[in-house]
Amino acid sequence: MIRLATPDQTPHLVDLGRGVSMTLRAITSLEMSIVRRDVSELIEGFVTSSELLSSFGLAHLAKSDIDDDLIFGLSQRLLVVLCCERAGTGWTGVGDASGTRAPFTRKYISQLCEDTYFQSAIEQHIYARLYLEITEEKS
Repeated sequence: MIRLATPDQTPHLVDLGRGVSMTLRAITSLEMSIVRRDVSELIEGFVTSSELLSSFGLAHLAKSDIDDDLIFGLSQRLLVVLCCERAGTGWTGVGDASGTRAPFTRKYISQLCEDTYFQSAIEQHIYARLYLEITEEKS
């Protein structure tokens, strides 16, 4: 049985591992729909201008590199980054190339997600859970 409850929207510190923590709240399905629309618009814009992705630190991607695999991977990255922008407030344990504390911006979030470990860890914590617990029913 799933016991439904209102999702907890309180931001909390999430340990992502490897010394990185991020303050996040879970996003709802309505917010996810908005993020997916935004990603779709970014992908559509990328097809016409690769400069559109410069704020994500991805300006190096060339239009000549576009194929279905790139579009899929890019959409997954952008989805996580935009979710973090919407539901995150900061982090600890992330520095730029010189070791200075990196600001919580889409560029640095995207760079962190270059490591699939972190992209996956963020995905595990960002989605709202609408249940208190799941138990197996005994027959």
